Amino acid sequence: MGLGVLAAGSLSLSVVLTDRAQPWAFYSLPTRAWELAGGGVLALAAPRLRRLPDPVATALGWSGLCGIGWAVAADSAHTQYPGTAALLPVAGAMAVIAAGCAHPRWGPDLLLARRPMQETGRLSYSLYLWHWPVLIIGVTLGARTAGARAWCCSACCSPPQRPGWWRTRCAKPAAWSGCRPARLPWGLR
Repeated sequence: MGLGVLAAGSLSLSVVLTDRAQPWAFYSLPTRAWELAGGGVLALAAPRLRRLPDPVATALGWSGLCGIGWAVAADSAHTQYPGTAALLPVAGAMAVIAAGCAHPRWGPDLLLARRPMQETGRLSYSLYLWHWPVLIIGVTLGARTAGARAWCCSACCSPPQRPGWWRTRCAKPAAWSGCRPARLPWGLR
């Protein structure tokens, strides 16, 4: 109930501010908290979502993926984001995650588990961190720059893809301060 009230208030503020002060709406936590609340709702509902019937989970997952695709295709220079424009991609992502809780046999993981999709997902946060420099510099240097920058950032800043990496990293005081030494080539620190 509390998350629902938080989400409704945050979404309302997002819609109002997107129209009046779009940069504030985009970067402000109160206007984006409804997106986080959606994740909270999913986390709380996960035990029940695991019991979704296979056909329901399959339809939910593919519908969510289509919603995300539609939101990307419909985006233009005139889209006022976040506001109501964020509803479809957030709802789509929530649907895909909710469906994934049930592990449907014919769900969107048939597509999302493919290596190119996994690689895109692995690099996505690094690309997110670099997206403005990539957009600005990439115009002059070409499309390969975005992938190269994302890969370099991921290789240097992301946690190693080994089970239990956090046990050794989090035992170190630097990890508790929020800082994590970058992985540098040749084992340098």
